[in-house]
Amino acid sequence: MSNERVWSDKQRAVFAEIAGGTGNLMVDAVAGSGKTTTILEGMKHVPAGKTCLFVAFNKSIAEELKRRAPAGVEVATLHSQGLKACTRALGRVRVDADKTKRIAREVTGADHLPERREWTNAVTKCAGLAKGYLASTEEQILDVVDAHGIVPPEYEDERPAFVSDVRAVLSRCRDEVASIDFDDMVWLPAARGIPARKYDRVFVDETQDLNAAQIALVLDSVAPGGRVCAVGDPRQAIYGFRGAASGAFERVRDALAAKVLPLSVTYRCARAVVAEAAKLVPHLEAAAGAALLPANKSVMGPPQFASAHINRIAIGTKTMRALIGHANDVQCRTTQSHANLARPAQLSCPPPLGCATALWCWTLWSPTWTCPPGALTLTLTTGPFESVGPDMAAERTRERR
Repeated sequence: MSNERVWSDKQRAVFAEIAGGTGNLMVDAVAGSGKTTTILEGMKHVPAGKTCLFVAFNKSIAEELKRRAPAGVEVATLHSQGLKACTRALGRVRVDADKTKRIAREVTGADHLPERREWTNAVTKCAGLAKGYLASTEEQILDVVDAHGIVPPEYEDERPAFVSDVRAVLSRCRDEVASIDFDDMVWLPAARGIPARKYDRVFVDETQDLNAAQIALVLDSVAPGGRVCAVGDPRQAIYGFRGAASGAFERVRDALAAKVLPLSVTYRCARAVVAEAAKLVPHLEAAAGAALLPANKSVMGPPQFASAHINRIAIGTKTMRALIGHANDVQCRTTQSHANLARPAQLSCPPPLGCATALWCWTLWSPTWTCPPGALTLTLTTGPFESVGPDMAAERTRERR
């Protein structure tokens, strides 16, 4: 039997675009779609002779991807990419994680006025965030203050002085480059017009979590005539608290005038989970052969009764068919305590379903019980004796006939 991986049509479309497409590419990848694996494979389709950079989200991910990336692909974080640019332009620099805080203390006089400590901490925080936003004007800095609820300033008449301090800190951070902090690594190339090293192909992961300074560095890393392949999921943006640009995925797409291809099949979730999630993400698809329900790792009953389960909640046959799909064995139970259940009993499918497989049910009723045509009292749960409260039961009721 061959161990060769079988790629989906959507993955092969990404490979073909990387190999022979023109212009830039965005891959809209849902959770569990194998996006990193897909992009690593896609790099093997980059035309020979092209320089290639894969931008990883953080250092630990970069180290892992260095072991997996094809030979010749440079893997780096954007901080690393920015630091290299600064070093080439400015010479040897010292990394000082407290640079912005030190400058803020000098600007605000906090070293001599302890009561200014809270104000100084707020100035330090705002300056760090402003670098990520590429904010420099009074209006832009006040937008940062409001977006992140920075206090102080607490009163309107304090805001001009606060903005003045933030701008003074930013000015000194830009000019004093014997040392740089981690925000500077990404910000200084844009703030000082320092060019990044250029690559024919730039691959970017987790695009939805990039801030404005990171986006600018990505775009500056592409050689003339080069291409960007940016991958992400706009629904998984979780770094707004540290300045990730709102709508970063869409902003990169628009800036690149990129073609968008989907990776919409999730290999992580069972069909019942995908069906529920698709109410919010309509293009989400379950993988072929996906289980009906998630595997339960804390089963309280016999493992042979740990597949799908039925509870006494009315549900129509059309919904039942969609939920059960091609399951070979479906468990059901009453709302009675499992300790009182007598023995398994065969439960026939109602005629409209046309099931070829019998259902099995723990029940206090007769050894054989036939469902009334057109209706079945069922809900799906994740454990053989899991209780279903009224609120959950109401949510799981779909059709009543």
